[in-house]
Amino acid sequence: MASAIARLPSDEAAKLWRETATHLLSVAIERGQNINDARAEVRRFFDAVQSALHSKPSVQPVS
Repeated sequence: MASAIARLPSDEAAKLWRETATHLLSVAIERGQNINDARAEVRRFFDAVQSALHSKPSVQPVS
């Protein structure tokens, strides 16, 4: 998800974020989670994606 968002222009990335959040919230509620727990789960997912976007992978030299 993070790599997909990183490759998009900002307006398209924002649209993908909104669509994904809506879908994930809908799925969580359909599976029986209450709205507050579902929202918290979606926030945790997006926090993880944001962390992935802002972290820099370590590069190991090739021998």
